[in-house]
Amino acid sequence: MRRLAILLAASAWLAAPALAQDTPEASAAAADEPMSAWDALQKLPPRHAWDLALHVSYGRIAHFHDDTTPWIGFGLRGEWGRVWQSGHRLGPALVFNAEGPIPLYWSASLEPQLAWDWIHRKLLLGASVGPSIMFHLALELSSTKVVFDLAPMAALRIGYSKPWSRIGRRFFVLLEPKGRWLHDTNGAGVPDWSVGLVVGSGSGR
Repeated sequence: MRRLAILLAASAWLAAPALAQDTPEASAAAADEPMSAWDALQKLPPRHAWDLALHVSYGRIAHFHDDTTPWIGFGLRGEWGRVWQSGHRLGPALVFNAEGPIPLYWSASLEPQLAWDWIHRKLLLGASVGPSIMFHLALELSSTKVVFDLAPMAALRIGYSKPWSRIGRRFFVLLEPKGRWLHDTNGAGVPDWSVGLVVGSGSGR
């Protein structure tokens, strides 16, 4: 009988630490433990961040005012900037876009921009302003007519984005309405509106 009592006491003493780990108090204590250095580094926003994206737009080519049919455009977008602790990024961006029924006629644009982006949780809001350096090309009987145009532009962005990360890869999908003020074939100033889908990824350091 004495041996049985000693055995039960020893078993209870060995099981006590395991039971203590399963209590709500133990779980709360584990949750309060500081995160690992790796997790902390992933959540640490970078000083600078860059990204590359594909840009697909849809809108009417205002330069060719005789054609009111909207067309799809394809382009590339690159952006870089300084990131603040508040989630804001400000820096330069460069966008190349070609839109229209190539090779009949189309508009090609190169847009150096000043871009602002802000990520809150997984929502990104952004805006861009800058000049749109445009070349309007039309295929004629024996040659291609090229018209140069310099147009102001402004764009807004909203969509899903992973947070800024110092070491992690950031993926984003954005909707970008954009407006430009360019010239038609008669030289008159006309508004040009389009909406784009921007899909890309980036990183920081």
